[in-house]
Amino acid sequence: MAELDVGSSPQCLFESIMSETMTEPTVFEGFINHWGAMTWSPDTLAELESISKTKLICRKSKLEEDGCYSEPPHKVPKHEIQWENLSEYETFTFKEFANFDKQISLKQNHCHQWLYADYKHMKDIFHDSPSMLEDVDWSTFGFHGRNGDSSTFWMGTAGSNTPCHYDTYGCNLVAQLYGKKRWTLFPPSDCNFLYPTRIPFEESSVFSHVNIKNPDLQRHPLYSKVSKYEVVLKPGQVLYVPKHWWHYVECESTAISVNTWVGLASDKDDHVKENLAAMLTKSMLDYAGHLNDLEIYNPKEVPLEYNEGMNILNKLLFTEPKTIEEQKRVNAKTHEKFCLCCKKTVTPLQRVKKAEVAPCEINTPLPGKCEPGNQQNLTLSGLLDCVIHPDVLQLMKDILNSKKILP
Repeated sequence: MAELDVGSSPQCLFESIMSETMTEPTVFEGFINHWGAMTWSPDTLAELESISKTKLICRKSKLEEDGCYSEPPHKVPKHEIQWENLSEYETFTFKEFANFDKQISLKQNHCHQWLYADYKHMKDIFHDSPSMLEDVDWSTFGFHGRNGDSSTFWMGTAGSNTPCHYDTYGCNLVAQLYGKKRWTLFPPSDCNFLYPTRIPFEESSVFSHVNIKNPDLQRHPLYSKVSKYEVVLKPGQVLYVPKHWWHYVECESTAISVNTWVGLASDKDDHVKENLAAMLTKSMLDYAGHLNDLEIYNPKEVPLEYNEGMNILNKLLFTEPKTIEEQKRVNAKTHEKFCLCCKKTVTPLQRVKKAEVAPCEINTPLPGKCEPGNQQNLTLSGLLDCVIHPDVLQLMKDILNSKKILP
């Protein structure tokens, strides 16, 4: 991971990002000190009249004294991943969130709760306060005119987290505004070591079967081969996450961040694969009589209908592609200029040293989860996870592309 300061030219930085010549996670210092959003905290947001009626749908989790998370419809052992489709959700105003944060910080018992207002489009939650959209400004990265209207908002208490996954489209810029967040990242080449899964299904996300915080090498032995990168993001820092880098994110304290996803020319192939995954998922659920929709889909996912899916596929397959490789060659020189105009040299940080991981005491799979070595009977989710595996989608995309040139 590299670390840069404000000596960088926005135009050089923009072109380096768009040409995908920045291939490692990078932390930027001093780029967002001028943002109005740097004054945000749970308390300051709670006092703003313009957003006092805004409702945030938050994910909740509670670790009880028996070591299990109380999440409906069953308790989940603490070593298991807290999947979003199995979580409890509750609606809070900003003031209620701030009060909840204060209450759990004062508790002195063995019960730890966390609350996460994650993945909220700023244009939706701040629609009654448009000036707050201007408090976010990505122009210092060369994205002129990109503000909160193209950003998402994340606010969570200590322990709140996002399961390990990679985003299938584009790259990501994440600005830390308040508190601290720990990012654990893995390169795309580690994909097989992270046991990829598409269940729960969410278009644009590929999840990992591995519980990154408490990995079990008996269930996931290849995880011992990963190359792990880690950074604790502090207020005022911005993290660049390159395309297809895996990441597990957890709030070390109550934290607020915003991010923007940047689309890239190379996303076209990923759009084809994601469209195929969505169509296959919907088709199999139709065939099964929709018995497992809540188990299969993430809460915000909208099933893709056949006609819409075919229209999208035809547009993607028969629209002239951009010359991605040519664009990369042209912009490679820009990346060299970008590296020269930085005050600090761009040097990778040391990867996290591999540590021994003790086997978990309990190996209880979640209902419906189908992983190598733990299933007794094939389930719908297990079968679907094979059908829409990243390797299968890649093969389907390649075959579709080859058929385009046939009569």
